[in-house]
Amino acid sequence: MSRGTPAKLDGLAQQIEILRASTAEILRSTDLAELKRHGDAASALKAVAKRMGASAEFQNEAAEQALRVRRRLGELTACLEKSQGKRTDRQLPVTMTGSSKADLLASAGIDENAARRAEVIAIIPEDQFQAIIDRIKDSGEELTSGPFIEIGQKIKADRRAGADKWKPALDQLRMLFRSFDEAGGIQSLMEYWNAEQRQFLREVLDECIEDLQRYRQEAEENQA
Repeated sequence: MSRGTPAKLDGLAQQIEILRASTAEILRSTDLAELKRHGDAASALKAVAKRMGASAEFQNEAAEQALRVRRRLGELTACLEKSQGKRTDRQLPVTMTGSSKADLLASAGIDENAARRAEVIAIIPEDQFQAIIDRIKDSGEELTSGPFIEIGQKIKADRRAGADKWKPALDQLRMLFRSFDEAGGIQSLMEYWNAEQRQFLREVLDECIEDLQRYRQEAEENQA
């Protein structure tokens, strides 16, 4: 391993400071290719720091910027659909619509496996993400993507298990509403109740339908 001279280490520190400042700006981008280039640059700078024998602090600072960019990439690619024309309720930038997920990833030079790993990292809430970074940096250990992928996969599995737990109850509730409606129950209530009561019934039914749709969407997303 070639050791860096004080002058080279000073230069490295300046590069890392520039990287940190530019990451704050790049995280607002929705350009997948731009984000990938910045993440690759951060990873390369970490590799240089390691070869030079720079401190763990320097190496982890570069690694942190790479991780933040990967998390941002994951947030964006998780919004993409695998096939063109498939509907999604998530709002996508104009530059990320009109093509399939595979095409958009390919045009940005992003491997599909890398995108999936980034999406797993993006599942982690921001406060938890920061807490993991702080813990590893404080310990002096090397900051890598491994712990983040592991925790993200656990969060995803827990969400899927939670959605599966509610699925039988939701299916039964759907059947109950369908049977009640087909038997004319809802129409009978509407005829019997006054205007205020009928409006109340409509609002309750609308809320139930919205809840069922939201639960179904969350279950589908967590199983994806």
